Amino acid sequence: MKFYKFLWIIFFGIWAFIEFVFLGILSALTIVGIPFAKMWFTHARLGLNPFGKEIDISFSSHKFLNALWLCAMGWMFVLTYYLNAILMFATIIFIPFGKQLLKLGKYCASPFGADIT
Repeated sequence: MKFYKFLWIIFFGIWAFIEFVFLGILSALTIVGIPFAKMWFTHARLGLNPFGKEIDISFSSHKFLNALWLCAMGWMFVLTYYLNAILMFATIIFIPFGKQLLKLGKYCASPFGADIT
């Protein structure tokens, strides 16, 4: 499993971390974007190493923010994660990566109010 964590960080994690931290900084520049910035930074930590973490989604706690997020850009992330997961499952050797991509897609569907343990 450590080998998969290492590969994840090299091929996916570091790039996702850089991208989401950058988006978090951009979002934090506006007052309206501060809740989204917090979500981006959480996503950056999760994207760097999702192995061993569980996500509990609670869409009812922040309905407006989750709906706004999903309509604005969340659907693109969800679609991208799920399509990449399908590709990973097709290769058989990268099934652990596919499972992590499904987890990240689930988080992107409803990031506000999600509990990561």
